[in-house]
Amino acid sequence: MASIETEPIAPDAGITQKTGRLGATLASTPFLGAVVAILTWPIVWPGPTAGLDASWAAGLYMAHGAGLQFGTEFVFTYGPLGFLQVPVLYDEHLWLLASVYRGFAHVALAISLVWVARRAFPPAVAVLVCYALLVIGYLEGAMVLVAFIWCFVALGNCPPRSVAPLIALGGGLIAAVELLGKLNFGIAIFVLCSLAVLGMPGWRRNVPLFAGTAGISLVGLWLIAGQGLGSVPEFASNALQVLSGYSHAMSVNVSDVDWERPFAVGAMALLLAAALGATLHDPLPRRIASIAIVALFSFFLFKQSFVRQGLGNGSDFFPMMLGAAIAVASRLPASVPRLPPRTPALALTLPLAALTIAALPSPSLWESLKPEHHIDYLRQDLHALLSGSERRRLVADGRQSMQSVYRLDRRSLALLGDRPTDVSPWEIGAAWAYRLNWHPLPVIQGYQAYTPALDQLNADALSGTNAPEAILRQNTNAFARTLGESADRRYPAWDPPATATAMLCHYRATRTTERWQVLERTRNRCGSPRLIRTVRSQTGAQIAIPPPPRPEDVVIARIDGVGVEGWETLRSTLYRARQRTITVDGSRTWRLVPDTAEDGLIMRAPAAVDFPEPFRLAPNAHTVSVQIAGLSPRDIEVQFFAQSAPPTTNCCGESGMWSPDSCDPGACRSAD
Repeated sequence: MASIETEPIAPDAGITQKTGRLGATLASTPFLGAVVAILTWPIVWPGPTAGLDASWAAGLYMAHGAGLQFGTEFVFTYGPLGFLQVPVLYDEHLWLLASVYRGFAHVALAISLVWVARRAFPPAVAVLVCYALLVIGYLEGAMVLVAFIWCFVALGNCPPRSVAPLIALGGGLIAAVELLGKLNFGIAIFVLCSLAVLGMPGWRRNVPLFAGTAGISLVGLWLIAGQGLGSVPEFASNALQVLSGYSHAMSVNVSDVDWERPFAVGAMALLLAAALGATLHDPLPRRIASIAIVALFSFFLFKQSFVRQGLGNGSDFFPMMLGAAIAVASRLPASVPRLPPRTPALALTLPLAALTIAALPSPSLWESLKPEHHIDYLRQDLHALLSGSERRRLVADGRQSMQSVYRLDRRSLALLGDRPTDVSPWEIGAAWAYRLNWHPLPVIQGYQAYTPALDQLNADALSGTNAPEAILRQNTNAFARTLGESADRRYPAWDPPATATAMLCHYRATRTTERWQVLERTRNRCGSPRLIRTVRSQTGAQIAIPPPPRPEDVVIARIDGVGVEGWETLRSTLYRARQRTITVDGSRTWRLVPDTAEDGLIMRAPAAVDFPEPFRLAPNAHTVSVQIAGLSPRDIEVQFFAQSAPPTTNCCGESGMWSPDSCDPGACRSAD
């Protein structure tokens, strides 16, 4: 056997070798990304709370406990995996899944940002930039930004070998998860990954791999979530209804964003120009795909942020654009003749960094950059993840806190009992707080039923055989200081209108307090609508409302001509529709949803027919006018209908939408 001569090993060679490996690990992208993720952990309280947004989150969790089918029994902007987007302890097991997924998304984003930033800037600068970006922005659409980063990297000249399967397999799986989570995020990820696999070399292999992964994942996750394949068509069609009506109905200015909107358009143009420069010498298919990815990502983000302006999504626009700019900068040339090194990357990222700082909701940049609060929330999440007793404490504290806000009285709770109960208009967290037998209308919060099809879906549910036996109605005015008075300043009984009419026809009040009203299902007491007057007028003009022809009649107005049409359709697609308002008696003004204005707005109703104060459906208006912001007067037609709704009679022989409080509650239970 031949001998093998070796070099003598120095006594400290092993230590040096270990130190080298340790240094390489500490300087590696995964390690640095993980450190950044820890220091910038999302600030999200896991305890349940009351409120409009907190309530739909509760609904996402309760839907699984109730075995509801998404698309037929549950319609919203979120699908059966929507709870992954909002890790709140309404259900311990689902919260564990949501927390793990949220943590995965955050760590994946941090590592992805560090990876591309190190290719655009020196390592220390790259880490600091990524830290500042993540500590400032919550970045709700984290997975959309992760998808953008790797799709754009995949179309570069020398992408990592693993990037093609990462997009085809990982992208297909994440697109499926997000499509069943938050629909607009899922569509964005699916489109970005589709463009990437079409533009990458080897598309004949990658396209079917991506499509197959996404399709199999969608079916598998749908079934795992307890959904039946029979509800898939309704899930798709109703999801399209939600998407199509969003820009028409949900536009709102919560705060002043006048400077942010034009600068957002400028940021989009800057990112697109940088992408054109970064792909100047690329093959045409890769260049087209890269530019399309940048353009569509910017468009998705703009719609997410500026249809509802001044909300949390708006403050995330510039941080998300900065994250995308770092990815684009990684493909820009490192130097340009006669300019300092890294000038192209700095010219792209510095303006977006300045806009990110300018858009900060906090008045102090220094306070925003501190990691203490983020680390505290990481510690809280880890404690809850590892300790069942901590989770149970948070759940108990959440119930107690919510009950202290809701203050639902014992007699109302006794009337509800274990009956299948809907909560209207939106505070469905009360069903979780008091352990009610929640039986929601398909569109779980009324303000979301903003197309005629969605409104009719809820109206049919109230008149059908599977209608809830009881409805717990919230007086939004009584909760105005703590929970908000209305959704976007809309009139509750017109939000949505056909559903309100169905409620009036099929339910009666059995208890009314200042804060809550309990409705009980009864036989249909309404006749067919009768046309009593047609008025042709214009927006801005006052229109007289006819009185009820008979004592038991309700007057309903169907307004035609205020919908989105013509050039405004393009404006709504690219941005949002103009706001509509409706004014009654020249003094009371509310937002008007254009698509449901023809569904029939309750205008006048006798006190004996309507629900008791303060839950009346009719504003009892004598005149009405409609305005469309920024448009000259437009022709409209208003048809007034009378619909008979005879008052019921209670156990004491009194007529009206009665409450047992008006007589001896022990005399009888039903008015039928």
